[in-house]
Amino acid sequence: MVKASYWKRAGFTLIELLVVIAIIATLVAILLPAVQQAREAARRSGCKNNLKQIGLALHNYHDTYSVLPPGYALSEAGGKNKYNRPQYGWGVAIMPFLELGAMFDSLAPNSPRGLVDVYSSKSAADQQLLQTVISVYQCPTDVAPNPVPQSIVNFGQGAGGYKYDVGKSNYLVCTIGPSAAIADATAQELQDAINNEGAFTGTYSYKFSDFTDGLSNTFLAGERDGGPTQPFTDGSTSTFFAGTWVGVGRPANFGPQGIFTHLGRIDPSQRINRDFWAESGSNNSGGRAYSSLHKGGAQFLMGDGAVRFVSENINSTMYLLIGKRNDGEVIGEF
Repeated sequence: MVKASYWKRAGFTLIELLVVIAIIATLVAILLPAVQQAREAARRSGCKNNLKQIGLALHNYHDTYSVLPPGYALSEAGGKNKYNRPQYGWGVAIMPFLELGAMFDSLAPNSPRGLVDVYSSKSAADQQLLQTVISVYQCPTDVAPNPVPQSIVNFGQGAGGYKYDVGKSNYLVCTIGPSAAIADATAQELQDAINNEGAFTGTYSYKFSDFTDGLSNTFLAGERDGGPTQPFTDGSTSTFFAGTWVGVGRPANFGPQGIFTHLGRIDPSQRINRDFWAESGSNNSGGRAYSSLHKGGAQFLMGDGAVRFVSENINSTMYLLIGKRNDGEVIGEF
């Protein structure tokens, strides 16, 4: 007797397939946030390292010159026209201490060629240098364009002036009070700058001995992200409120305050990650406060070189006190 032979077809039923798809979808839903969190943790660590490098450079600058760099320098062409002739800022001053000595030499900030209006009197080669993307000045989490497109920032002499891209910086040194101390300032203007309680001001420089509250209790620098597109009250929009490593911009041509393109304002009314447009419908402070795309706050460089993550919900009085270098109030944990 011959036994019959049968071929059996292997396969999935529709129900089995749907179950497998559901299991895979569940695993993806579980794993994707973890992957994103791991990536953000790496970016946040990179951002922290950038601030540490900047802190080390500031300390090495102070060791070399016995003083911190000024917030920005004033060009020889400035005269009484205080803001129309800004010179390179602190970000350029510390380049030799960030292994960027070759670029510092190319910019030649101390030469007759360098001592002119940074933004409108540069050659094509100089303008190309100013567009350089410098990784140590960029937070890996920030998504704003780098260099800053000329359509967003107009550096130059009025509406018909020179326009070109400039390199972005997500790190801004801290100021509190008046920030314009210039070569030919009046006695009161100079005294106002000296009385600035923050770590940095305009062309006036502080020593670590001026930080009487203690370096570990005072902000040196913090983050500001490029931000999403936001409408201004006049109907225009901007996608950019981070800073530039180049230095101060003209007030009329960089959002609300050109002077804050590389100086951040410590102010209880300008809280970390504050949504200026939602709260006030105004862009008047959008270029001043600190912010980041790290959830819940921003990272700050302390005077002793430590980097601290500061919650956006920090008490406003405490926030201001940590921004002051000589108010006599010593803050512990925050």
